[in-house]
Amino acid sequence: MVWTRARVRLQPRFANACELVRHISVDPRPEDELRAADAIVAAGGLAERQAVEAALVGDGTRSRVYALALAGFLALDMSRPFSDRTPVRLLPRGDGAR
Repeated sequence: MVWTRARVRLQPRFANACELVRHISVDPRPEDELRAADAIVAAGGLAERQAVEAALVGDGTRSRVYALALAGFLALDMSRPFSDRTPVRLLPRGDGAR
C-alpha cells in the first residue's frame, strides 16, 4: 500500500493518530494490561473504551488506555472519531500499534 500525503491525512484516522501521539509519553502501570484484558474478555472480546478505562485504577485512565494501544497491547477502532464508545480489543502479543 502506498501512503500518500492525502491518504495519511484521511479523517478520522489522522485526528485519532494525533490524539494517540499526545499521550505517547505516558507509561501504563504494571497492572494495566491485566485489568484491561479482564474488561475486554468480560465484554466478549470487544469492549467500549469507557469500560476499559473504568477497569483501570487511578488517574489518567484514558492516557493509559492509549499507552496500551501504542505499546501494541490493545487495538482501537481508528475508522471513527474516538469517543467513550470507541471499540477496543486485545492484540496478539508482538503485533505492535496499528
